[in-house]
Amino acid sequence: MSQEPISDEQLESLLDLAGRATPRPWYVRRLDDDQAMNLIGISTEKDSGLHERFEVLFHGDELLAATLVQHPRYVCSADQKWDENADYIVAAVNVLPSLIEEIRELRRRLEEVERKIRRTQPLFKRSTPRS
Repeated sequence: MSQEPISDEQLESLLDLAGRATPRPWYVRRLDDDQAMNLIGISTEKDSGLHERFEVLFHGDELLAATLVQHPRYVCSADQKWDENADYIVAAVNVLPSLIEEIRELRRRLEEVERKIRRTQPLFKRSTPRS
């Protein structure tokens, strides 16, 4: 299955969404207590590795999303890929604006090369021997 290339308008829309969202970087947080058994969340604060209690998250930290809230069973994917999903979301969010800028730059360079080729193409046609 082939997809249509992403348009400049779609790139601009994605960049606009990223600009309106909570500023990066985002991080995966793993919390664990009787209120949030194995909570896997996405946060603006780095994970300490200590699996803090849930209430620690609300004293200066910001929870943006969760891929697992086990108790009560509130957020839980059927495929049990909560770690992978959280890692993917954080990686995508943190790199998306840079990827969009790189795509724009590569498109600009490609257009420049194509313009040069079009300008020089008539010269090559004239110098080609006729048969």
